[in-house]
Amino acid sequence: MAEKEGMEKDSSIIAVSNSSAFEWPPDPSCYELIGKIGQGAFATVWRAKAPEERECAIKVLNLDHVDTNLAEIRLEVQAMRLSLHPNILTCYAAFVNETNLWLLTPLMSKGSSLHCLQRARRVLRDRNEVAKMEDHILYILHETLLGLQYIHENGQIHRDIKAGNVLLDGNGDVRIADFGVSGWLVQGGAQQEKAKTFVGTPCWMAPEVMEQVHGYDYKADIWSLGITALELAKGYAPYAKYPPMKVLILTIQEDPPSLESYIDDDDDDLACFEEYTRTFRTLVQLCLQKNPAKRPTCQELLNGKILSFMNDPAVRQTKRETIRSQVCDIVPDVGSRSSSSSPSNRQMPGNAPISIVLSKEVDRPPGTTWVFPDGSQVLSSSMTPVSIDDVLEELDEFGKQTGGEHYRSKSAEELAKNSGDDNVQDDLDAFMDEFEQNTAGEDFRRL
Repeated sequence: MAEKEGMEKDSSIIAVSNSSAFEWPPDPSCYELIGKIGQGAFATVWRAKAPEERECAIKVLNLDHVDTNLAEIRLEVQAMRLSLHPNILTCYAAFVNETNLWLLTPLMSKGSSLHCLQRARRVLRDRNEVAKMEDHILYILHETLLGLQYIHENGQIHRDIKAGNVLLDGNGDVRIADFGVSGWLVQGGAQQEKAKTFVGTPCWMAPEVMEQVHGYDYKADIWSLGITALELAKGYAPYAKYPPMKVLILTIQEDPPSLESYIDDDDDDLACFEEYTRTFRTLVQLCLQKNPAKRPTCQELLNGKILSFMNDPAVRQTKRETIRSQVCDIVPDVGSRSSSSSPSNRQMPGNAPISIVLSKEVDRPPGTTWVFPDGSQVLSSSMTPVSIDDVLEELDEFGKQTGGEHYRSKSAEELAKNSGDDNVQDDLDAFMDEFEQNTAGEDFRRL
């Protein structure tokens, strides 16, 4: 707590600016918060008006979710400030206001790429026009790869690539947000010992990030990019409708997700019934290799036959102008009154953040502990075998720790007893539903 108080008293030492033409004042009274752009588990993003009629976005992070000292935050902010790549969202300034950290960035007026495409789909649907988004998605992925290549070449890993962190402005420009921010977060807002902790949403996590048996590198961002491609195509990430525990198991145990992983539902307004080419499917397949060594680098994807045509400046400019006219121009600006309709993506169980904590205990197998939003924990190291019995054994232990007397164990044999071996997977799904119902209480909802 003393460290936090020190932040409040000496907040000016982390105030930075990346513009010589305009100094962004480290004083919250200088900014008018016009409208809320987004609300996350750890932060709120606002559209704001600054002096001289300038506009910016302000991300407000509660310091209860930051497990980093003042000097480290200053270094991170300076790194963000120096990230002048056109596909990276830079940081104008940062300062502490009471118990909150304010990050000032350029305003990306159309919001996240998911929000923008989903709003455009709804507009086109209301006009009885067909929405064809594949070319726009490929352009967004190309621009995202340019930003990721810059990050990776500088020895960094983003660790939180998803459509919500890939932003669009009114000109069709694409920038990656939250570079450097995810490393500050700790699970559930609780301060932890200096354990190696990763906070993220399981739907976008690469298998090796979940398990941490052999560690992970920048190839984890490539997996997340593949999930982002599916998210932009279908309106939500694969497995997003499942609780976090099931997402983790499916990601580790099953084949990589694809467009076929989605079950189209007529009453789901997020389901996008668009046809996608073999080219798009191949790109997704390249990114979603379970073995990270088999995943391509950013450069290999950019120079490959699927996306290399956009390396031509004239082609890239044409793609930018096309997405501007066909998508950005028909979507209201975020944080404005005209954009205050229903959100582009409702909350889904698989979008809940979890923590991945790398064990430092010498008497425990390599691996991690998964910490869920309700505070429950489970060791991941025994999740790697493929047998259903092994999965259920781990779930038994997890349920005993979190469900108390309300938890009831079932074996794989019991699940298959009434319906035969061919239906074991369906019964496992039913078991997972009952398991989540027993452990998640009133927050459980069958989708």
